[in-house]
Amino acid sequence: MLSSALVAPAPKPATKVTTAALNLRSAPSTTGGIITTLAKGTTVTIVSTKGEWRQVKAASRTGWVHGAYLR
Repeated sequence: MLSSALVAPAPKPATKVTTAALNLRSAPSTTGGIITTLAKGTTVTIVSTKGEWRQVKAASRTGWVHGAYLR
C-alpha cells in the first residue's frame, strides 16, 4: 500500500490570457494555417511549448500562438 505522503497532486494546467487578437495556428510558425482568431482577453490553457510558441486549448480548439502575446 502506498502512503498518501508519497503521492503528489497532479500539476494544475497553466492558464494565460491573450493580450491582443491572435491567430490560433495549426503549427508553431507564422506559416501554420489559421484555425481561428482568438479575441483579446481570451483565456487559454497551455498544452505544450516549442521555442517561443505555445500550444494552447481555447474552448474546444487546440492550436499554436506566440508566447509574447500571453500574460
